[in-house]
Amino acid sequence: SFIFFSSLLKNRILISIIASLFFALAASGHQATSWIAADINTHGSVIFGLLALIVLYNFNKIWLSIIFLITSLLFKEATVAFFIILPLMIYIFDKRRFLKNWVSYLKIPLVGFSYLFFRFSMFFFQRANVEDQIVTETQSLFDIIVNIVTFPAKIFSQSVIPSGQLLSLAKSITKILPAGISGLYGTTAFDVYTEQVTLQILNWTIFLAGLLVLIYFGRKAKNRIVKKTAIFGFIFAVLNSYIYVLSPGRSGNIPVIDSRNIYLPSLGAFLFLVSIIFILSKNKIIKTLLILLPLLFLNIFWLEKELAFMANRGTERKQILYQIKSLYPTLPEKTIFYFVSDT
Repeated sequence: SFIFFSSLLKNRILISIIASLFFALAASGHQATSWIAADINTHGSVIFGLLALIVLYNFNKIWLSIIFLITSLLFKEATVAFFIILPLMIYIFDKRRFLKNWVSYLKIPLVGFSYLFFRFSMFFFQRANVEDQIVTETQSLFDIIVNIVTFPAKIFSQSVIPSGQLLSLAKSITKILPAGISGLYGTTAFDVYTEQVTLQILNWTIFLAGLLVLIYFGRKAKNRIVKKTAIFGFIFAVLNSYIYVLSPGRSGNIPVIDSRNIYLPSLGAFLFLVSIIFILSKNKIIKTLLILLPLLFLNIFWLEKELAFMANRGTERKQILYQIKSLYPTLPEKTIFYFVSDT
């Protein structure tokens, strides 16, 4: 990520390092690393996606970029929007180069169209695993449309501020409201209102604030490179959010995005955040660091809390499993374990 950021920012090393640290240490997408089941495919996809961006931007190797992108998709299809992002990146940062070679860059979306055609055609073939699902089996068309509209706001806001902290803030706000509106605190009605109403208002507030800031500085900022980087970062986060709408297994309006699904879009969100703060600081490195470093340490603090929570929960589960193993070393074919919980 550092190589990619420094390329876009024209070797502004300190700013690129800070942006990379945000991406690496942010609590918002920690599940991509902390959850072993998501680690290899998510990181493999992101690494080869970054290689596709780097070789196209720095060396203009179109076919090598496409090969890296296809390799990325073999790990996880999170980078499918790169078929649009790759040529768009060249258009934003080097319009003259894009217009001069637009026919060559057209290969990327054409390969993308062929890939999507191949993937959709697979729906009509017999599946090897009968347990596999597609999104239309778990979500209605209305829910899919709602998630398409709302996912960019949810993913952008939950990239900048982790969903756990946003939920805590949403609960604090909901407590202020009359119980007749939000439901009694501690009840299911209260939690549903918090997630489906208060949290969504916070998501849209952060997203629209980011969009307004982008529009304002898109007109006022004099540093063209950093301005273009902010624009690209925002678009990157938005375009990479849509693929997760098609993830099966969830139903209804999804209020909280899984942490692992925020990992890739957060790359663009943090690129946007760092670029905007650099513009706000009037291109002064020291001022930029004075603003960004406290935010970075806050993210590290949130990350430590998330990992500690996971570790404590994992320890409890491990103890239960060891107890079962010690009491019942050999299980019969049909076994039922009955647990009584406090909730």
